[in-house]
Amino acid sequence: MPEGNQSTRVLEQFAEMDRWDRLLEMGREALAHDPENERIHQLVGLAALNEGELKLARRHIEFAAGADPEDPFPHYLQGVLCEKENRPLFAKKHFLDALMLDPLDPGYFVAYGWNCLRHGDFRSGYEAALEARKIDPENAEAASLLATAESKLETGTLGDGKAQIEAYESILAQDPEDHTLHFQVGYTWLYEEDDVEAAEPRLRQALRMDPGNRTYQKAMLEVVRRRDPVLKILFAPWRFMTRNYREFDRLGANLDWRLLLRTPVMFLKLFAAMVVLPFWALLFAPPALFYEWRRKDEMLLEASIDPAMVGAPGPRFRWSTVGVSLVSLLMVGAIAGLAWWLFSLPGFRNHVGNILGGLMILLIIGGAIWSAKQQNK
Repeated sequence: MPEGNQSTRVLEQFAEMDRWDRLLEMGREALAHDPENERIHQLVGLAALNEGELKLARRHIEFAAGADPEDPFPHYLQGVLCEKENRPLFAKKHFLDALMLDPLDPGYFVAYGWNCLRHGDFRSGYEAALEARKIDPENAEAASLLATAESKLETGTLGDGKAQIEAYESILAQDPEDHTLHFQVGYTWLYEEDDVEAAEPRLRQALRMDPGNRTYQKAMLEVVRRRDPVLKILFAPWRFMTRNYREFDRLGANLDWRLLLRTPVMFLKLFAAMVVLPFWALLFAPPALFYEWRRKDEMLLEASIDPAMVGAPGPRFRWSTVGVSLVSLLMVGAIAGLAWWLFSLPGFRNHVGNILGGLMILLIIGGAIWSAKQQNK
């Protein structure tokens, strides 16, 4: 193994080529000759992160951070590690520490921005993207972050799937090898526009470029589910409700005048869904679970996922949906019971109009407060 600066250069070349397995192997050899080399610890920690060896990554990254607390890169690596360990607040702290030490690195702004977006702080994610773009206007990752942040804001492209796709496509023209952009386009086609045909090639492309990414795997499994004729029937009520909710959300985000006409119809549809979904979950959950279990390997292969891959997500019925549906059933029963009790009270029917008017006022006030909070995020 080459020594000193030469060994570091060799390891950096492996990092540039994404040869993380080789970097780990040769990094261990390099540390045997130079155990105090901070840069080698950083590179081995980075490789361990990409290989999913989080304990090994923590050991090397903490060593590098302790060796030079003024170096921003170990703080950035600590942030990535905390994200992988599902500790978002600690990750945000480390990304901010990296930015404090080097406020001119767009990559740190991008990492901080994605952390914000993943955990609901859309406004901060948007501002981080703007800062990254100021530093490097040609940075494709910053452009992708900005497009995604705008898709979450009412002042941006929230509810307008076509505009979101157009933004991602313009960035892809600059960086066609960015698998995250292919995924964003496919994801938007699938979940915003409900177009499986348009989503599938993009999601497959993203999965080809990063076959171990669990998020990409789950999205491709959703494509397979939506193509399966049996699952189409089993999930039809759920699709109906989510499609109408997205349409209502899109009209509200864009302040479309049709919202006024559709609001009563939408409330009736949502109420009907609350009544139907619990029975759907109780009647269709067992056959859906059994059907997916029987076709597990076939569905994984259809999604271009190796069934033998460690950690590959298996198709499964969303038990959280069952829970929500049961809660909805209880809510419908409680509302029906309360309505029956109120109407049995003497003189209540004379005040129904006043009560409904009061409830509408409360709904309007609640909607205004919620909208203000969303805009201030």
